[in-house]
Amino acid sequence: MKISHELSKLIEDRQKENEKYEIYHHVFKFHESDSEFFYYIVYKYYQEGRGHIVLSSSRKLIPKNEAVEIAYYFLTHNGTVSAALGPMSEVRKRKVETVQKIKSKLLEGEDLILTNRHLADSYHMINNTLELQIGNTRKVNDIYNQIKELDLHIQRKTHVLTKEAWQKGRNLLHEYNVTMYEELKTLLKSWESAEKIIDYLNRLNLGFPEKYKARNVVKQLQIMFNEQAKEKVNKSLEDFEKDFQGNFFTDQRGELNTEEYIQVTNRMMKEDYKRNLLRDCRNS
Repeated sequence: MKISHELSKLIEDRQKENEKYEIYHHVFKFHESDSEFFYYIVYKYYQEGRGHIVLSSSRKLIPKNEAVEIAYYFLTHNGTVSAALGPMSEVRKRKVETVQKIKSKLLEGEDLILTNRHLADSYHMINNTLELQIGNTRKVNDIYNQIKELDLHIQRKTHVLTKEAWQKGRNLLHEYNVTMYEELKTLLKSWESAEKIIDYLNRLNLGFPEKYKARNVVKQLQIMFNEQAKEKVNKSLEDFEKDFQGNFFTDQRGELNTEEYIQVTNRMMKEDYKRNLLRDCRNS
């Protein structure tokens, strides 16, 4: 979309004052009641390397605080969509059938495992973890489809990001975050149980067909519970604590509020992030 003559002149006048701008041409309409209210996200480089200004074709300059808040809504919605296309897609690749196969092999080896009564709790913990993964895989697929449908509706039909649509997307992402964060913690807690079962079955002196059955259980458990997978789980848990792509989620307080978000962006700018702050905006 072309910048209006009025807006172009305003920018030209300010550039004469030797001020530098980077203009992001993605149109952002936040107020449902004003269909002609276009926001142009503009990043102004002060000598200190900080500051935001937003220019609109209908209201000229918008105060800095309001500009930051608008950018917050826009960027976090973009972060919601990025999460659906990125991390969420990774979970969607996890096939329910694969987890069900591990669960069925565990069930087949139940009699062998429970010959050691000390492994009863471990057996039930692994079984519950697998059930959780099966349910969560279906749940994440549903969340993904809802976010995708929401964004397509905004991009192709309404062309308006309303507060209600933004909130729906954030709620869906928050639901995904809580779901996966709890799953990762549960999975990590069950690791020792899986290792106990694997170690026990490997040490059993069995004849055929019990030996074959035990080997199948071990093989299936090792698909999920191996060193490489454990490193990935630990890394994923860390990422939940320091994600700068719009998924601001912590175990203690949920999502960051607007003021906390602004503090985070300021810190990112100081860490040489200022040139990339709005880079991920669609159509920039």
